[in-house]
Amino acid sequence: LYPPENELNVALQERLERQAQALLERVPTVTLALADDNIVINGIRPHPKWFGITSPLLHKLMQETGLTSVTLTRGVSREDFQILLTQLAQPATEDAMTPVVLAKLLEERGITTIQVGSRSYAAARASLRAAGKPGGTDSEEGASAGTHGVIAGPGRSRSEEDRLFEQVAQWLDASLGASNLREEEIPAAVDSWLASDRKDLADRLWERLMAALESPMEGTRQRGAAGLNLLLTGANVGTLTWLREQSFEPLEKALLKETSPRVFQWQVRATVEALKLLLKEGELARVASLAEALGKGQAGKPNEKRLVPLATAAVENMAATGVFQPLLGALKESDPARREQARAVLAALGEGSLQFVVNIVTKEEDAEVRKIAATLLRSLPGAGLRLIVPQLHPPTPPETTRRIVGVLNLLAPELGPDFFSLLAHSDVLVRAEFTGVLSSVRRPAAAMFLSRALAEPQPQIAAGALEGVRALHMTELVDPIVRLLRKDAPPDLLKACCACLGQLKNEEAIDPLVDVLRQRPRFLGLVRGFPETVRAAAARALGELPFPQAQDALRAVLKDGSLAVRSTARLALARLKQGRESR
Repeated sequence: LYPPENELNVALQERLERQAQALLERVPTVTLALADDNIVINGIRPHPKWFGITSPLLHKLMQETGLTSVTLTRGVSREDFQILLTQLAQPATEDAMTPVVLAKLLEERGITTIQVGSRSYAAARASLRAAGKPGGTDSEEGASAGTHGVIAGPGRSRSEEDRLFEQVAQWLDASLGASNLREEEIPAAVDSWLASDRKDLADRLWERLMAALESPMEGTRQRGAAGLNLLLTGANVGTLTWLREQSFEPLEKALLKETSPRVFQWQVRATVEALKLLLKEGELARVASLAEALGKGQAGKPNEKRLVPLATAAVENMAATGVFQPLLGALKESDPARREQARAVLAALGEGSLQFVVNIVTKEEDAEVRKIAATLLRSLPGAGLRLIVPQLHPPTPPETTRRIVGVLNLLAPELGPDFFSLLAHSDVLVRAEFTGVLSSVRRPAAAMFLSRALAEPQPQIAAGALEGVRALHMTELVDPIVRLLRKDAPPDLLKACCACLGQLKNEEAIDPLVDVLRQRPRFLGLVRGFPETVRAAAARALGELPFPQAQDALRAVLKDGSLAVRSTARLALARLKQGRESR
């Protein structure tokens, strides 16, 4: 809660500056790096007597910012060092305890001052609004609190409002540290102008902010984006309504043009807040162009490798915090235009929206919504399918797997080895759903997939592939099935092969089945043959084939030494005879 100009903050900053300059007088570069619970300077731990509290302070700032090292070079100015420390200490946009949030919390609780030791601090927004009437007690308290900042409120004169605008404008134009205006005061100032019928000042400030985004000066562009972000995060409901009426086209152009990672980071923060505002109101048409600038506008830039991760991380954070729920709601609507707008926004956001789209595919009950998400996932950059494939295996619940399988024809119409395991899935409904997918893709693609699956060494996968062949009646796969009829194959797989060949009713299956039927173990097992149950399965399959050669083979085993083979052959011949008579 200490303000930036507090003497404790100033003293620590000056001490850090002195220590840095003293080191740079001795060596050309100084590298600060994280090491366990402290930092090391050029690979050496700092002496506690010389660095004192500044060493753990730098460690904390670097750790919270996600930095592992910072290198300072000789010639760095006091202003440069001040910018570094300001950036390190800047709270993230998602930080729940930003000064603005704290101020709102205090205001909601009716707390106007906080006492720390012998000092008293006024709650920021209370000091800015000064809601009392001129000359009253509240007004006097507001004036007292405002001696260190700006007093904004409907009780002031037009000239005071104009002076306040000039202070805000000076903050926007001034170099860092040259303005005595605290950033947190800007949203309250705009709240005040709109509440006191000074919309002209709010409009002028908006124009200044938008112009700042196009400035050739990097510092001005950064303050323009920071000011916009402050308005979007700290303004009241009335001001947010006014903001929603403004055009964010200059922000879109700034995102597309910016090459400085430092400025771009602030533009991203402002864009995130603008998207939150527009999505909350369902303004998808306006969201699409802003999303496009954020998600795909960095391709081809010189600093693409540094800019793209900033945008992607921001989109991922929005998805994780529920910002995109209005998009999911629009995908479920009956209006095709709204569904297309929501799809276009997610597509525009690029790789950062991958996990959100994957979650729709895996969790959404509505099949039509899952189909839209599957089509979108295939078009997005990044490893979308790689996020899906692991969820096709246990311990993923079968109902989740079925949702994914239901849209595989859209996600991966060519299929591939990643999906062989679905043929052997323990849940019969998953296998049935996958068979339906095979029937919906192009027949050559399905045939290629099943042919490769039949060659897999795992018997469970080959057995599942046989189910698919039978269901799709793929007579073109007789040869891959015949290759499975080896004496060393598991009996259950051999019986499944025989049944499949019988159901295909293809004349090419007769000779392989006759070979199986005739090869029985002999000489006490010294001559290997097929097990009795497999030979019986071959006889049963021959009974499905209405060809003379099949009947001849069955008659030849009517006196076979195996009772199972003899009885199966007899039943098969009776079935063939019955079939001829019925025709």
